[in-house]
Amino acid sequence: MRYQDPFHQVTRTLMHFSFRGIVLSQIPYSDSSSIVKFLSRDLGLQSVLVKGLSGKRGKGIRPLLNKMNVVEVEAFRKKEDQLAVLKNLRSAPDQAPIMDVRRSAILLFVNEVLCRTVKEGHEEKELFDLVMALLGSLYSSENYADLHLVFMMKLTSIFGAQPELPEIAPNYFDMIEGSACAIIPNHSHYVEGEICRLFFKCLGTDLAKDATLGATNEERRILLEKIIEYYQIQLDEKLELRSHKVLHTVLGEA
Repeated sequence: MRYQDPFHQVTRTLMHFSFRGIVLSQIPYSDSSSIVKFLSRDLGLQSVLVKGLSGKRGKGIRPLLNKMNVVEVEAFRKKEDQLAVLKNLRSAPDQAPIMDVRRSAILLFVNEVLCRTVKEGHEEKELFDLVMALLGSLYSSENYADLHLVFMMKLTSIFGAQPELPEIAPNYFDMIEGSACAIIPNHSHYVEGEICRLFFKCLGTDLAKDATLGATNEERRILLEKIIEYYQIQLDEKLELRSHKVLHTVLGEA
């Protein structure tokens, strides 16, 4: 009978992997464990079972699992089709938690948008880079009140619904057709005037720089509502977002 090295068998069947991930969501799995979904650049969306959250180990892990935290993840799975299990978790060395209430409100809103719109198979690398650019600006910029608006318009490229920037400032934007137009569309789903200008300015604004639109609080509120409406039309689903109302209040837009 041929001898089989048991250690070799274990290392062959246990698949270890690691990645940098952005915490998107956490679903309770048992009294002491949760399934956490991460967005990674190279591995896409990853769901990982995190055990021991109610014990001593959990005291160090729970703060790292706050939404939109950037962490370094080590995990393993016994078989390719099985749920991965967390081995080790640590904060990314170049990231610090955001403690400011207003910045945190933007983060929670962006997290809700991502959780309701991002599906398996989207352009994960482009999406990861976009979210990291947003986080970088939130950490470093003093002018952050428009970041969520710019981010949402940039995010439309992930879904293949990003409008083309017109050479001449348009009078209207048809949200059903997804294009600029010179006359009022024969339906109610359009943007006009100053909101239309700001709508397109979002597309031409760099998230990694000083992303300022020059909008009033009321214009920001209306613009966000129109962007959400555009999402719902293009994605053909009702997003049922809640955090944008809190965001309006926190940013003084209510």
